[in-house]
Amino acid sequence: MQETSVTSTEVPVGACDLCPIGKYKHVDGDNKALCLTCPRYSTELHGSIEGFLGNSTKDRTSCNCYRPDSGESFEQLYFNVTTGRCLAVPNGFVSPNTHESGDSRRTRFEQFECQAGHWCKDGVRNECSPGTYGDKRRETNSGCSGLCDPGYYCGSASFSKRENKCGGAHLFCPVNSSTPTRVLDGYYTNEDVGEEVRSKQHVCPPGWWCQDGKRSLCQKGHFGSRTGNTEVTCQGKCKPGHYCTEGSVSSTQNKCGGGDRYCPVGR
Repeated sequence: MQETSVTSTEVPVGACDLCPIGKYKHVDGDNKALCLTCPRYSTELHGSIEGFLGNSTKDRTSCNCYRPDSGESFEQLYFNVTTGRCLAVPNGFVSPNTHESGDSRRTRFEQFECQAGHWCKDGVRNECSPGTYGDKRRETNSGCSGLCDPGYYCGSASFSKRENKCGGAHLFCPVNSSTPTRVLDGYYTNEDVGEEVRSKQHVCPPGWWCQDGKRSLCQKGHFGSRTGNTEVTCQGKCKPGHYCTEGSVSSTQNKCGGGDRYCPVGR
């Protein structure tokens, strides 16, 4: 039987050609006609600032912006690849360009493992959303590991479902909380857990008054017949001929009890 020889053919691939100096390209494609000219002078105005001199970046995906020596002071400059203009912006401005020199999606050269508190897809790292957490590496789910536990809150990029304790009886944190919620006046927080990790609020019941998430019995000699009391005296004083112990819900809670005794108002 005659052996069959297999011949492999390698097709040479040409080197990547950059746009010429002074030009940039921010779209896909190999046609050099896509290379755009960096502006020599921008006509964009910012107060009294004008006339920026531009030149292409080393990777030809954007343009550098310079202010002529004769110009006035500025805060920060950036090149908008969409409009092809150099703009004056405040300090701390984050460029919306996705092809910024040195941090371009087209010029990345290294990969990293996605850290806890983040999720990664298509080479882009994203923080886990507030109210959620990510406790493992290499997460690809936008929901990360799940929701923050009740009684706790999770900011962006949290890596524990109990990242932060809610903080006190005057605060409560339901499941999926990104920040603590202040308890309403006339309400108290759930008492089945410690004050630092409350997760619910309840309306103050009759016979009680509530302040800063805590509840207390209405003061002796007073009554609270309705919900949501916010004062120690509740609805007011007990009626004459009657007396009210702590937590009374009626102005005539208890009869005075006989001719040998008397009960003035507020007894």
